[in-house]
Order: sequence, then C-alpha cells, then structure tokens
Amino acid sequence: IRRAMAGYVFRARSEAELQIQIVAVLAEKLPWKFDTEVRAGGGRFDITLRVEWDEHPMRWRRHGLVVLELKMRAPVAAVERQAQRYALMEDVDAVFVVTTSRKLAADLTGDILGGKPFGVIAVRTS
Repeated sequence: IRRAMAGYVFRARSEAELQIQIVAVLAEKLPWKFDTEVRAGGGRFDITLRVEWDEHPMRWRRHGLVVLELKMRAPVAAVERQAQRYALMEDVDAVFVVTTSRKLAADLTGDILGGKPFGVIAVRTS
C-alpha cells in the first residue's frame, strides 16, 4: 500500500478530496477490492481493502480486511483512539492511518495495535 502511493504528490484541501485521489491510485496499482465510507460497528471506515496474500511457509491463501483511515489534521490521541477502536473489531485484520501531516505521522508510533498490524503512511502533498 505504501509503495503504491510512494511516487504520488496529492493535491487535496479536504479528506474527501484526498480520499478520491488515493482511491484512484489504489485502483490503478493494486489488485485488491476496495470500498469507501464503509459503516461498521458504530464507525465509518474511510477506505477498506480486501487483501489476499500467501502465508509463509505453508503457501495457503489468506484473506483480510485492511482499514485505511485518512487524516489531514487531527490530535494524536484522537487518531490513536479511533485506530484502536477499529483494530479491536473482529473482522478488521489491520489498520493504517494515511496522513498528509508529517507531525502526526511522527507522533503515531508502534506496529501493533489491538493485537493487529498497524502503520502510518505519510503521503506527499503540494
């Protein structure tokens, strides 16, 4: 996901504009099914990806739901709470915060949240 967005500079004034641009990149670069504005468990996921990968070493196919939460500006504590809430949902397999804020990206730490993979992807903007 990070590599798919690495070469792009996004021009967005709002999270809605950023979402449209990120979805366009993901649709072009990744083979997985995605949805936007998915409502689940009292929340609203900005983008969900239905991913599939080979498990090593057994090479069986695994399917999972990855949530991308977009943030342009937000307090770190609020973003952490929201990501934690999503990570604790049974059907969510991983959570990534995609942000235009270098400060937010630097302040969000850790690679596991709620026992599931967590990451932050800082995207470039102009």
